[in-house]
Amino acid sequence: MKTKFFILSLMSCCCLIQFSAVQNESATPTRFVLHKMITELQSCNSLQYTIKSFEKNVVDNTISKGEAFTKINIAPTKIYLKLLNGSEAGTELLYASGENNNKVIVNAGKWLPTIKLNPLNTMITKNQHHSIFSAGFGLMLKVVTKTEATADNQHRFDSVFRLDGETIYNGAKCYVMRIEDKHWNINNYAAKSNETVLTVAGKLLVSEYAIMRLNKLKDINDDVSNTTIKVPSAYAYSTVLYIDEKTFFPVYQSLCFSKNEEFERYEFAKLQLNPNFQPNEFSQKFPDYGF
Repeated sequence: MKTKFFILSLMSCCCLIQFSAVQNESATPTRFVLHKMITELQSCNSLQYTIKSFEKNVVDNTISKGEAFTKINIAPTKIYLKLLNGSEAGTELLYASGENNNKVIVNAGKWLPTIKLNPLNTMITKNQHHSIFSAGFGLMLKVVTKTEATADNQHRFDSVFRLDGETIYNGAKCYVMRIEDKHWNINNYAAKSNETVLTVAGKLLVSEYAIMRLNKLKDINDDVSNTTIKVPSAYAYSTVLYIDEKTFFPVYQSLCFSKNEEFERYEFAKLQLNPNFQPNEFSQKFPDYGF
């Protein structure tokens, strides 16, 4: 059985920006929007949304397109996904930290039985850029926080982050934020014992896709233990975010491997922040599910 999920991660002020919150007078408009986004992401406890994903396949450069309905409880980690397109449409995945032996319950529908899998089982991770644990906005929060810290240390914030006007996305006004790291480069990394593409990417906060591509690997679980591999200096060469002006969530994320080569894009819709989930909403017994 092949199961996929699509998890699922800054305006030179030439026009007048209307902020819905009081702006810190010492902060530039770009810094204000960035910090407001970070604050809102950090304060969120639960999420519900539909996501469309576009991920470049590291083997043949085709684009994998996915769509999934998603519910997330941040802590403890609980995730429900229902795939909405492709041959796996209708497939459900359910994970609740500390329950079901920390396995993902998979309902593939049709005539196939419900099964329990390790979250990193290749039946789930095959052809994916991320594991199920990257669902939501946590990865993007970590990436922009690290990128800001690096840019500040190098006194390059204004050359890395910039606001680029506004746009309308899914009927909502959004700030367009561009992040471009012109110092992006390739480095060598001496992998330790028991390291994989996924663990190295998480440790360095770089993309699994870049590691796979640079080292001719095929899966985020590929073992790189005790080898020297090539890794990027940052998650992406450039990133474009549409940041909703009301929620300050990055509801559109486009990330490029090189100046004009997009390797992944995530589009969020019907976003609900801090929904009150039912006590059994992350269990097989929830009536809306097909387990």
